[in-house]
Amino acid sequence: MATYPKEHYQIGIICALHTEAAAVIAMLDEKHSKLASQKDDPNDYSFGRIGVHNLVIACLPAGIMGNTPATTVANNMKRSFPIKFGLMVGIGGGVPSKRVDIRLGDVAVSQPTGSHGGVFQWDYGKTEQGGEFHHSGTLDKLPIALLNALQSLKIHDINEGIPLDDALATMASNNPRMVEVFNYGYQGADKDQLFQSAYDHPVGETCEDCDVKEVIERKARRDTTPRVFYGNIASGNQVMKHGITRDRIGKKEGVICFEMEAAGLMDNFPCLVIRGICDYADSHKNKIWQPYAAATAAAFARAFLGFIDEQEVVKSPCKSLQMFPFKRNVDVVIRERIFSELEKKLPLTTRYQNAALWGLGGSGKTQVALNFAYRRYDATSCSVFWVHADNYASFLRDYKSIAKSVKLSDKLENEDLMDAVRAWIENQSNWLLVLDNADALHHFREQCTSSHNNSMNLYPFIPRGPTGTILWTTRDGSIVEDLVSPKQGINVGSMDALEARELLVRLSGSSISNDNNLAVDELSHNLDRLPLAISQAAAYIRRTSTTIQDYVGKLKKEKRRRKLLEESKFDIYRQRNVPNSVMKTWQISIDYIREENTLAYTILHIMAYFNNQSIPFELIKATVRSNCGQEDGKYEQDDDFDSASNESSSNNDDDSDDDSDVDSDDDSDDDSDDEVALKAATRLDEFSFLRLRYTKDGLRSYEMHKLVQEATRNALGKKESKQFSEGALEIMLEVFPASNPDTWDRCEMYLPHALAVSNCLEISQEKISVSDLLSKVSSYLHSRLRIREMELVDLQVLKLRKKVLGERHPDTIHSMGILAETYHQQGRWKEAEEIFVDVLAIRKETLGERHPDTTFSKEELASIYYQQGQLKKAEGIIVEYEESRVNIHYTRPMEGG
Repeated sequence: MATYPKEHYQIGIICALHTEAAAVIAMLDEKHSKLASQKDDPNDYSFGRIGVHNLVIACLPAGIMGNTPATTVANNMKRSFPIKFGLMVGIGGGVPSKRVDIRLGDVAVSQPTGSHGGVFQWDYGKTEQGGEFHHSGTLDKLPIALLNALQSLKIHDINEGIPLDDALATMASNNPRMVEVFNYGYQGADKDQLFQSAYDHPVGETCEDCDVKEVIERKARRDTTPRVFYGNIASGNQVMKHGITRDRIGKKEGVICFEMEAAGLMDNFPCLVIRGICDYADSHKNKIWQPYAAATAAAFARAFLGFIDEQEVVKSPCKSLQMFPFKRNVDVVIRERIFSELEKKLPLTTRYQNAALWGLGGSGKTQVALNFAYRRYDATSCSVFWVHADNYASFLRDYKSIAKSVKLSDKLENEDLMDAVRAWIENQSNWLLVLDNADALHHFREQCTSSHNNSMNLYPFIPRGPTGTILWTTRDGSIVEDLVSPKQGINVGSMDALEARELLVRLSGSSISNDNNLAVDELSHNLDRLPLAISQAAAYIRRTSTTIQDYVGKLKKEKRRRKLLEESKFDIYRQRNVPNSVMKTWQISIDYIREENTLAYTILHIMAYFNNQSIPFELIKATVRSNCGQEDGKYEQDDDFDSASNESSSNNDDDSDDDSDVDSDDDSDDDSDDEVALKAATRLDEFSFLRLRYTKDGLRSYEMHKLVQEATRNALGKKESKQFSEGALEIMLEVFPASNPDTWDRCEMYLPHALAVSNCLEISQEKISVSDLLSKVSSYLHSRLRIREMELVDLQVLKLRKKVLGERHPDTIHSMGILAETYHQQGRWKEAEEIFVDVLAIRKETLGERHPDTTFSKEELASIYYQQGQLKKAEGIIVEYEESRVNIHYTRPMEGG
């Protein structure tokens, strides 16, 4: 017998009894070999072909009937095979009437009639006032492909008839034992007796003792060919065996047949119900007609399949499920660049595909994914599954919801349940799975890091082909690298200016006018055009009736800004119990980094005190060398770096006496520092906390969101804040070079970072080493004649030294002289004069007349007087200068030079 893969079986047939299944198998043109069973599917299957269609056939377990068991069998079949639609083939009780002259052996076929879709559950409802039972609930209608085929068959029946006799004759010829031993042949009109509805069956298995006077006389038929009737089929969890009730329901609901399984299938297993009539749904049950009725139903099924085109099966969609976590976001702003890129990476196709949206928390990844999912459903009617993948508990919870929706066994738990859901999704023909907030790579790795050894690897439970689409959202770029594909990743960053404006206006309820146009742009710029931050601001503006201009003003006040950006708002389009403020949502990622990589955590917090633009890689390497934040002076490295270090050590030990190898060791240490720094920086880049850029010279440089810097600093306690700010200061003191033409490029590279760290509130008012750094900066600015910048720096140095060292400390006096020189270069003679007079007086008093610094101050003051035309004062200072001058050549260097 031929063997085919499970993907080739897209039509399923379900029978309740072995008698029915045997009849269907007898109608096959070809039998196929059995396939290996799946561990989560207890069904027993038979396989074969009728015409062009491969069929998988399942039967309910022996002795078990009803809607619920039928549902279980159907769900197992759908989980194991890509079923498009099915047939329920078997026996049932006919409902004869003046309109429907149905006889034993005839066939009843479900067809939408009246208010029903072809099948309804007659014993589901409630008893209302007066004792009348009212049926409630509706079941799905048949798929359009089956209804079209049914219409074609009915037309053919009128013109040429349905070849049921031929099919029955072929069965009898090929399987004579079925007729001779198991009574699958026609039983004769004399054994087809219809009794009055009110006449109940006496005791006994047959109707031999029934009163023949109660038999209804009907016109004899010209032949024994089974007739086919179309209409509603009543399904229930109990056998109908009461003639009066049968007639009442039949008349009211347009019923032509009663049975016990179909209602359990229609909502999740779209199928045509085909019933051979074996009794009249009254108390006169007679099993002798059951085999023949099963045969006529199977014969009709065979004929019906001939009217379904093979392409209709391929084109017909499986019944889709929609498990969206949120309603459509009516306020969504379409980010055309991202959506265009996403559509290219995930085109409409029947092939398996995946992609990932990754970026900073609050950048709008979930909203992009949600909008994409609704778009894809609108275009294809695909099944949509949404799984929160931030941890094992949420992943399992959402898989349980899927299992419940598709009616998987309620006995499945944990790994077995997740594996069953995976297999079920894989067997669907058209589906989209969104794995939202998959921010922790260790949840999807075979080997977890030591801190996550108790984590279960969830990756085996993610569906993989042969069809379907998976869309990941993650803050961690390594998810893209390791689990998806770099070319299938889309970095979701800030909105563009127009998108940010539109989102702010739409959510705040404001309108753009000449009065607030600039404020709108300023606000979106201050919020780095991040969707979550803009949503927070808009909600506050709308709720408090604040103007955009006023909100911008509040943001400029640091304490107020922090409070505004930490404020969470309820958002129906975001996961519950997840922070809805940018500050708090970033803290989740920061906490994760702290647990995973201490060095990356330290670098993040050191960089938070530098300028957010053009951060040289040298600063990151300097952080590694500084060991800031490590009590033992060493950072933990992962296994890869440990093994690399061990290998390097073993190689160097062999030639440790060679001087050249000492240099090699130094180079190796430098290379190791570079690698450690690069890996940590890459980790921060993967979380979008840092953004890699390259200078025009091809050197690594990084950027950092201003709000990320602020959130990082604000989350620190006093102790950590002091630790990291002082660490940043010490690093900058180390790397900022003395000013000379050879170092000017490096000075310029570090200048914005030196200024940023010097202005940190944590240290700027009390750390005297801040003045040491600023003196280096001042020296560079003086060398480059950047007069306006010099003044600001010199004022800051002087203010700090006065506060910390006192007004008469030599360094303070020195700073006064530097500031006076700056004023001198600016042509601000009077201000320079006032300072130089004070400096000279203090130096005379503290250092004496003949000290070089005192002499130098006299020279500077004389120059100022000359510049102002005060010649007598200048001459007086010169005389004093000449008298006190010592015979040494002294040129006072610029501080930091």
